[in-house]
Amino acid sequence: MNTKPFSRFIVLLPLLSLLVIPAGVSHSQVLFTSPPPPLAQGAQPLPKVELLSMPSIDVNALLAEDEQRAQAGLPPRFAQPIPVQASSATHGTWESLKDGSRLWRLRLLSAGAHTLNLGFSTYWMPPGGRLYLYPADYSHIVGPFTAADNEANGQLWTPIVRGEEIVIEVTLPAAVADQFKLELAFVNHDYKGFDNPQALLSGSCNLDVVCSAADGYPQVDSWRAPIRSVGVFTVGGVWTCTGALINNTAQDLTPYFLTANHCGVTSGNAASVVVYWNYENSWCRPPGSPASGGAGDGSLLQFNSGAIFRATYATSDFTLIQLDDPINPAFNPYFAGWDRSSSATTSAVGIHHPNTDEKRISFENDPTSITSYYGTTSPGNGSHIRITDWDLGTTEPGSSGSPLFSPQGRIIGQLHGGDAACGNNDSDWYGRFYTSWTGGGTSSTRLSNWLDPLGSGALTLDGKNLVAFELSATPETLSVCAPANGVYNVAVSGGASPVVSLSASGQPAGTTATFVPTSGTSPYSSVLTIGNTAAAAAGSYSITVTGTSGSNIVTDNVTFNLIKNPPGAVSLVAPSDGATGVAASPLFQWNAASQAASYLLEFATDSGFSNIVYSASVAGTSHTPATPLASSTLYYWRVTPQNLCGWGTASTVSSFTTSSLICRTPALSIPDNNTTGITDSLVVSSVGLLDDLNVYVNISHTWVGDLIVSLLHQDTGTSVTLIDRPGVPASANGCSYNSIDATLDDEAASAVESQCSTTPPAIGGTFIPNNPLSAFDGQSSGGTWRLTISDRASADTGTLNQWCLSWTVHQLPVYIPLVLFGQN
Repeated sequence: MNTKPFSRFIVLLPLLSLLVIPAGVSHSQVLFTSPPPPLAQGAQPLPKVELLSMPSIDVNALLAEDEQRAQAGLPPRFAQPIPVQASSATHGTWESLKDGSRLWRLRLLSAGAHTLNLGFSTYWMPPGGRLYLYPADYSHIVGPFTAADNEANGQLWTPIVRGEEIVIEVTLPAAVADQFKLELAFVNHDYKGFDNPQALLSGSCNLDVVCSAADGYPQVDSWRAPIRSVGVFTVGGVWTCTGALINNTAQDLTPYFLTANHCGVTSGNAASVVVYWNYENSWCRPPGSPASGGAGDGSLLQFNSGAIFRATYATSDFTLIQLDDPINPAFNPYFAGWDRSSSATTSAVGIHHPNTDEKRISFENDPTSITSYYGTTSPGNGSHIRITDWDLGTTEPGSSGSPLFSPQGRIIGQLHGGDAACGNNDSDWYGRFYTSWTGGGTSSTRLSNWLDPLGSGALTLDGKNLVAFELSATPETLSVCAPANGVYNVAVSGGASPVVSLSASGQPAGTTATFVPTSGTSPYSSVLTIGNTAAAAAGSYSITVTGTSGSNIVTDNVTFNLIKNPPGAVSLVAPSDGATGVAASPLFQWNAASQAASYLLEFATDSGFSNIVYSASVAGTSHTPATPLASSTLYYWRVTPQNLCGWGTASTVSSFTTSSLICRTPALSIPDNNTTGITDSLVVSSVGLLDDLNVYVNISHTWVGDLIVSLLHQDTGTSVTLIDRPGVPASANGCSYNSIDATLDDEAASAVESQCSTTPPAIGGTFIPNNPLSAFDGQSSGGTWRLTISDRASADTGTLNQWCLSWTVHQLPVYIPLVLFGQN
């Protein structure tokens, strides 16, 4: 679900007294190593620098508030501001360095924070001064902030720094040290994990902007320039949205940034805006895959801090700000074009940061419509553009303010809200650029004054690059087996038809790098060949492709994997050789073989593998067959590694025996909001004392957080609740997504109660039940087993499709299962 309008005011904690740890007293979390350049050298160690500790925050209360915000469709908040009163005159540690310069440092601790960011109410840096921020272990450095960051508003708001402790370091020429002014007003405590790849994850149906034709998504390739216009930003270091750089008719590269009115940027807080550029995953995660719904590897090191408020209009939900510093050309930004014409478009593309995660792209292949906000009939008041449903990708909280592009690559609106999400075909609404152009009729309520300063009356405007030309080398990753050559395609585009010369560096020693042609007038294409690979050492290399035109230099990096031999040996891990009672859908695991690109997994019912019953090519070192194995069956398995140079040696053969298994496929309807629910029964005639029992359930149901699933052994009276209204985080409303396809196993890695995927099944995999199935250990496997499912809330229904029991006993008996049909 996307965001809907929310309060523009930051909720602040009461100003509490701060704990000052005297100089010379260290904190247990600090790692004291030598500071790397460009930090001050020869300074006294960090334990001697004053440490200021923040008061604790109530994370549980904040998370409870965030649940309410999410239910209301509000964008994600990740941090809580803690007001402080600290300055370079009243806090911190001053010292003189050997070169005569002055050094001031202050350590800040907010226990439990994932990241910290700072808001300075006063920042004035004299010429030659530098401010850096870094964690106490020096793992990364942000800065320098210099005199170029002095603003008329006197403020400075910083990007995030990972960890719960942050160091502020300022070096100053002695002659101007007394001119330096710094007053800290806010320490923003990240309680969710803005830079924690496990904390904020976009849905798996999203498409990474780095995907291309090489990955099966050729429709993305024509959007390379608009993609570079989009950034994720924070306001007051607390909440987040998406926006985009936008061009103006003067073509003067003024850094105007378009976002949504409801994202809460005002004239009072625009200075606190921090925009992050090129926050993208480095490789294409296929939509629908676990990787696409998992952690990304984007970087937040490219940013702009501070903005000037220009205009806003609530009716079409736009806000325009102007970044108060130039954008670093190394970030390769693009100033998107726009279209203020009145017609609906035949298709549309959205580029955004869902859940403030790495940048994604969404495609609507059908015509848009013009409506009111949340309207379904056209034209309504004509203030919004409706995306009926996304054909590829979606939007999520955090996507608010992101641009909607016409098929020609021009902005036609920015995201206001909607219900689109992974797993549904619901709509989104974008504030309409056509309406925003004239807005409320004044310079502070319309776009025209800012985006058409020439008064040209243009209906459309194309985008513009900051740099003189663009350079793109593909594929991004290439693997070859020596002595084969590596071949990349290099595209030069943009700019005022400059002559661009090409070169490469970083290729393996002993190889050659040849461009054909080596130069040309933009736009043109060249082929880069990495030759003489037999003379080079195997390994993975980062090759930098450089284009030079006068003083303009543009680079692009590609990965070159050189392989010279078939892969090494592989050893099997699980199931262990001779294992018994193995689940019907086991996880096969093995150790990686050197230089392996993929693995062939096979298993058979004979040790000679004359009767292979399953085989799969696997990219990683683990695999679960899609179809359950037969029960009570002896299997043999092996793994063979391969790469471009050929097949490696197959692993030694291991064997395992699957557990007993009985299934029912009742197709029973689950009544809505009914505490009695349905009950389905299995009667097992076999007798043995249970060592282990697992239960598989397949349930089609909307809003699985309504469900309670329990298992009863009628003969003994033992009952276990397997699933009880799951949700993340646990709440009265539970998981609002669809379907369960899960095995309940005491030995699983994670609990079922914490599962809630946005893409069906909401609960899919193997999980620890709410209550342990070990309650049945030692009891007879025989008798009547009863599965009960009840729905404890209104408005959602579903069906019990299938359930199964699998077990191991002290002695595996021969049995004939008897099945009783029906429900109570």
